[in-house]
Amino acid sequence: MKSLIISLHDVAPATVDASKQWMKLLDELNVVVSMLVVPGPWRGGELLGDNSFRIWLNETATDKHEVLQHGYSHTIDHKDEPGFFGGIVGNFAARGCQEFWGISEIEARNRLHSGLTILAKVGHRPTGFVAPGWLTSRAAVGAIRRVGFSYLTTHFFVRDLVSNKRYFAPVICQRPNSSSTLAVTTMTKKLAKALRVANLPIRVAIHPDDLERHETRDAIISVIENAIKSGYRSETYANFISARRKSKYPVLESHTAESLG
Repeated sequence: MKSLIISLHDVAPATVDASKQWMKLLDELNVVVSMLVVPGPWRGGELLGDNSFRIWLNETATDKHEVLQHGYSHTIDHKDEPGFFGGIVGNFAARGCQEFWGISEIEARNRLHSGLTILAKVGHRPTGFVAPGWLTSRAAVGAIRRVGFSYLTTHFFVRDLVSNKRYFAPVICQRPNSSSTLAVTTMTKKLAKALRVANLPIRVAIHPDDLERHETRDAIISVIENAIKSGYRSETYANFISARRKSKYPVLESHTAESLG
């Protein structure tokens, strides 16, 4: 089976209008979505303090879709020590949102537990974790595993923390509100085509801000529609991992923590 995994990032009270519009568009495409929820305070919004958002989230994240924890505050509001090279990578890849990149295991555990506590209060216990920018320090990976998450993702892999296996699946992501937006849009279409030709999993990462420019919005919809026409099946991350635990799929053994992949 050829897998199409669609994730909606940065789902939070601060982005609820755009998130609602994206979920409506994706529902019209008849696909399932992995919703990456920011549980902590972000952009002036609080998950626990917004009852209308909580109601919408619970009505939307039914058996069809899934909720994942997406960082805690989505910002570097703690002591961050990624090193010189790590700092360059983090600023380029996540543009200041690399919350779990230069983080200690103790700080990572605290943020993971805090996020899980909030999500539990609104009725969700996610099994997957995705760090902002897909950037996780070696210490953070250990914390994610010990806290009890069963999988995480990086730029290039979906990683099963239970079986300690990883699956090659490069993410297709736009770069909204950037001078390189149009160039990235062209590159993502080419990447999606290459993945289809190779029959590799296609991961489409959507951010609420992608809605603002028709070029990025149209590119995302085009990638999804072309994948479906090519025989890809839409599934959540949880379903992707579950299917591979039951069947034999090509994997790369993983014994060390990844950051970029």
